[in-house]
Amino acid sequence: MDEAFAWLTERGWHPDGGFIHTTNRDGSPRDERRDTYDHAFALLALAHFAKSTGRQDAADWFERTVDFVTTRLPDEQPGLYLEGLPAPTPRRANPHMHLLEAWLAAYELTGGPAHMSRADAIVERFHDHFFDAETWTVTEFFDERWQPAPGELGRIAEPGHHYEWIWLLKQHARLGGDQTAHDAVCRKLFAFAEAFGRNHLTGMVFDAVSKEGRPIKDTSRCWPQTEALRALLVMEHTGTPGLSSRIDETLAILLSRTLRDCPPGCWMDQYDAAGKPIARDIPASTFYHLFSALSEIVKSH
Repeated sequence: MDEAFAWLTERGWHPDGGFIHTTNRDGSPRDERRDTYDHAFALLALAHFAKSTGRQDAADWFERTVDFVTTRLPDEQPGLYLEGLPAPTPRRANPHMHLLEAWLAAYELTGGPAHMSRADAIVERFHDHFFDAETWTVTEFFDERWQPAPGELGRIAEPGHHYEWIWLLKQHARLGGDQTAHDAVCRKLFAFAEAFGRNHLTGMVFDAVSKEGRPIKDTSRCWPQTEALRALLVMEHTGTPGLSSRIDETLAILLSRTLRDCPPGCWMDQYDAAGKPIARDIPASTFYHLFSALSEIVKSH
């Protein structure tokens, strides 16, 4: 972890503030945009690293990152953020989902009320911008005015993100958010994802469907399965009955398929509609999802 922290802080910080998107292997800048999604994970990592090590330099970098995110990336309406610097379109719900995760982690680790206020603002925008009450889906893509993106792009729903929002809203409720409001929305997100987001031939979660429930990407990556597992666990813990078999089924998919159809220590990242492995590479980003899901299993036993 020390080496990763040193690389991030010594080679990743832009002279104008914020972390750049990518470096070359020698540490030189490759893509200097400062992406909001990236900064959500930087906040999450730095908060945990500072807490677990007690290092003052890590705490200082966490605060430096907080300052950049809260002064340079917010959009005009509280709880909404730019895509980054520069700020392209379409705008997405996804960076906000991970910023919610980061602010909740920061609040839980530091007790700072400002972090919870930032989380609250994102949750408000979830209810009035991201959640489509008519279709019980999460709108993923928006135009520059925060209206659903035109055409099919604005009709995309990602079942994996439905499950991920469920887990995060439940964490927000656990830390003081509106339990009743969250429960109602989580039931709707869960109902849509379970009814339309799963390939009933393979049992796996689709990569993307339409708001009408039609598969748009009938492939299934590894990470939506991990988020389904987390959502199933938290829904069971908070009172939804009859989920034991779904939890067992989803865990079996992870352990007997995605972690076995691959070299030891790796994972198979994607399957086709018939359940055939099709991934040609192993994105490192999937490790975050696997670790989070399997950690949730450990905590539940």
